[in-house]
Amino acid sequence: MPLKKFRSMNKFGRRRRRSSKVSQGSPNDTVSFNILNEDDENSSATARRSTPCTSTGTCSNTINSSGVNLHTAANLNVNNNQVDNVDVVVSPTAKKFSHFDFDSSSSVDDVSTSTGFRIVSTDFLQSLISNLCCPTCHSSNVILHEDNFIGLSSIFNLYCSICEKSLGQAPTSPKTEKKGAPLVNRRVVLAMKEMGLGKSSLDTFAEVMDFPCSLEKEAFSKHTKAIGEASLSTLDHHLEDVKQKIHLAYGESDPSIAHDKIKNIAVSSDGTWHKRGFSSHYGVVAIVDLLTNLVIDSEVMSNYCTFCSRKQNGQNFRRI
Repeated sequence: MPLKKFRSMNKFGRRRRRSSKVSQGSPNDTVSFNILNEDDENSSATARRSTPCTSTGTCSNTINSSGVNLHTAANLNVNNNQVDNVDVVVSPTAKKFSHFDFDSSSSVDDVSTSTGFRIVSTDFLQSLISNLCCPTCHSSNVILHEDNFIGLSSIFNLYCSICEKSLGQAPTSPKTEKKGAPLVNRRVVLAMKEMGLGKSSLDTFAEVMDFPCSLEKEAFSKHTKAIGEASLSTLDHHLEDVKQKIHLAYGESDPSIAHDKIKNIAVSSDGTWHKRGFSSHYGVVAIVDLLTNLVIDSEVMSNYCTFCSRKQNGQNFRRI
């Protein structure tokens, strides 16, 4: 099989010979490669493709770098992370979810299409409601009228122009509590926080989408505080569950300490900043258990204090 040597010109106009060599051959040639056995690094096995690869077909006997036939392994049943004495790679996230009652088999198709929130044009609603008949005069002169709105939630009223009376009204969003704020406002604030955005970004979003209004600054702050309190409460319950899972995991790994109320565990710490680079002043640090890879504690930390900065600048504070 002939060998081709690549040559090119350097910046001085002279020929430069590269050391790399490419074997010229048709793509249908049989290719052989060595596979290192994990049990013995000194031993090696030579695997050959039984059928050549083509540009429009698929290899009938594809072997990956670990020596496992991919087409055969894909059809085997997984049981206890092993497939016929072949170890199956499980992601760290899957290992963590295995400690909890988490079902990842649910898909979007299983969710009913009549639940959730939608962004609907009022013109479309008006054209849809105009086909309804009034129960009193039996005329199709029903008009959709917006009586009031609270943030992104509106209160619509069905009005008959012939009878000149209201047929009923309903809000476009349920309440967070019995007499709480609209749920859509709470969700949109949560969405802004998940994306690292604030009220100004919400105002821009509402303006581009042609919403009647956005949220006031005070309402945005109240929703942020409520989301923070709910997040801390959920975190506390989750950490208590994690502690029980770790307690059981160490008891299963070492039966001699299964009945000990206090166990010595090995942990590691990891942290990250709010932003990349060196401009961020806020970050979070987490303590991770080495056996289960579960987070057992976390803390938000900062290297900047607004009050200390103002005091250094000689600014006075207003007592509340």
